Amino acid sequence: MRSFFFLITAFLFSYTSYSQPGIVHEFGKPSQNEIDMEFYDKDADASAIYLYEKGNLYFQIKEDRVWIINEYYAKIKVFNVAKFDASIEIPYYTSTTFGERVEDLEAQTINDNTIYKVNPDEIFTQHDYGRWHSRVFSFNNVKDGSILEYRYTIASPYHLSFDDWQFQGSLPKIYSEFSASIPFNYVYRKFLIGEKKLDKEVSVIKKRCLVSDVLFINADCEYLEFAMKDIPAFEQEDYMLSKKNYISRIVFKIQEYTNYFGRKIVYFKPWDKLDVDYNKNNIIQQELDHKNFFKNKVPEEIRKIENNLEKAKQVFAFFQNYYTWNKNYFSIDDTIELKDAFGEKSGSVSEINLALLNSLLGLGYESYVILLSTRNNGLPNQIYTSFLEFDYLIVKVIIDNQVYLLDATDKFTSFGVLPLRCLNHFGRLMNYKGKSKWFDISTASLSVKQINVIATIDSMGLMKGVVKERNSIHFNRLIRSKLDNFDEVEYKKSKEKEYKNSSIKGLKTNRNTSNEEPIIEEFEFEFPIEKQDNLYFLNPFLKSFFSENPFKLKIRNYPINFGYKQNFIYQISLKIDPSFKLPKLPENKTFRIGDRTAELKYLITENSNQIDLRLTFIIDREEFASEQYNGIKDLFNELVLIQNNSQLILEKEY
Repeated sequence: MRSFFFLITAFLFSYTSYSQPGIVHEFGKPSQNEIDMEFYDKDADASAIYLYEKGNLYFQIKEDRVWIINEYYAKIKVFNVAKFDASIEIPYYTSTTFGERVEDLEAQTINDNTIYKVNPDEIFTQHDYGRWHSRVFSFNNVKDGSILEYRYTIASPYHLSFDDWQFQGSLPKIYSEFSASIPFNYVYRKFLIGEKKLDKEVSVIKKRCLVSDVLFINADCEYLEFAMKDIPAFEQEDYMLSKKNYISRIVFKIQEYTNYFGRKIVYFKPWDKLDVDYNKNNIIQQELDHKNFFKNKVPEEIRKIENNLEKAKQVFAFFQNYYTWNKNYFSIDDTIELKDAFGEKSGSVSEINLALLNSLLGLGYESYVILLSTRNNGLPNQIYTSFLEFDYLIVKVIIDNQVYLLDATDKFTSFGVLPLRCLNHFGRLMNYKGKSKWFDISTASLSVKQINVIATIDSMGLMKGVVKERNSIHFNRLIRSKLDNFDEVEYKKSKEKEYKNSSIKGLKTNRNTSNEEPIIEEFEFEFPIEKQDNLYFLNPFLKSFFSENPFKLKIRNYPINFGYKQNFIYQISLKIDPSFKLPKLPENKTFRIGDRTAELKYLITENSNQIDLRLTFIIDREEFASEQYNGIKDLFNELVLIQNNSQLILEKEY
């Protein structure tokens, strides 16, 4: 069974649309109005639009099994090729034995009356991650005014799930329609997500839609049609959870399935029913029978540690460093091979973290499973749901009445710190005293990025000094990962670029310490400050936390999610040669949003030819409501202005 990742369902041939009377959409035959269109009046800045999009889904018997057939057709008009990405990725899911197939793929560019087809040898397969792959191609000879068309079919053997139909995307759409024929023995709950309402919704009975003498199938179907018109583009921005939580789309979740021998399986249930299923029999419970095996794999010197917290940290570090994560996530229906994964030193999220859990249980720790839906996978339904909604598994351990959340797949996180992909508000704590419950997985502590500079400016205008950076918790993880990906020469170059192309030397880091230790970097720098006649110009911010404001939208209709609380500190003590006349200093400033959970303080003073500057920028919440967007946007704007425009003008006295 595949997870509920987004994959556009598809339609191969589309000739008419009931909601567009008199308009015929045929592959390779755009209308004259479509050819003549020069811009989209509802979004004049759009680089392109979807003129038409149609998907159709149905069930089919082939190779003596049930397949879901997804067919797709799209027609796109390009207005500004310089801002348009002419590449297409079609994701699909495979397993070790069989999987989805992309078939009948055609793509072409139409310029006036000339058609440029994408040849089969111009279509490539790429591995994305885990068991996800994509068919990838780019349209040929695209220019302003081009019409692009493509169509394909995905045949999927995972007939208990199919993906959402995404009405809204990165480009506006004039019309988008999805139809589906679903046999009545498959019952799906259907949800409309997003702010825009449907313009068409149809549900009728379709007789004998799935018939097979071999499999003894003779099923009727529910035939569905959904459509929207004049759909605005979804404007994605930094610091957000998965767009799946906000874009306009139809979601299908399997509620129950009756096989062709009359056996009913209910998937989508309230949590009290799911708890019964979990406690009775599931793949996770089956894999918690290896406590002694994994306890004994922990080195003896670690097992002998008397301090419970220190021993747990060492156990975590052992598994963290032993395994290499193969990028496969968790699925309740996946096969888990704990002992094989240990032997190969590589495994999925499930295999790595369940090995850790087994060892902790074997060593006597109170430990539990927490199921998560990652940030990219979207938020799970908190009332009626299915185990299929979760794509990640972490460990909760209680030591001396303190709770720690662990994920050993990431080699750079410290004990009790989850990687950003996991920070999606809450997870489901399983089998906690016989009953599961929602569990807040937010990080309480501030992740701190602190820069301290001690510097001098000599009589010739040469600035030199020492920089010391300190990064804790999540910033610590980011720097350790970066250090691991660069050699020393490359990392030094990247550091010089961060510090306005300064010449730096003596770069030292404590990279070889435990992940528990904040990363500390220290180096010397020097550079001549800018000069014009007898005036010297200096911005005391040698490095910017944010070079530009990440928030640019006029209106944002979804929350701002930073993932974790953050604190940025920049301070510099600058001793200036007495031959310079000191400038008039900028004003001290304090900015904050109304509830004081985001605050900027800027303080600059002068005494005896020494300038001391301190800036602190605190984000004391993981998430802010969309109503607070303008306040956050203004706060970041002030931060960027201070960092970029704090110019000091020194006058040389002769």
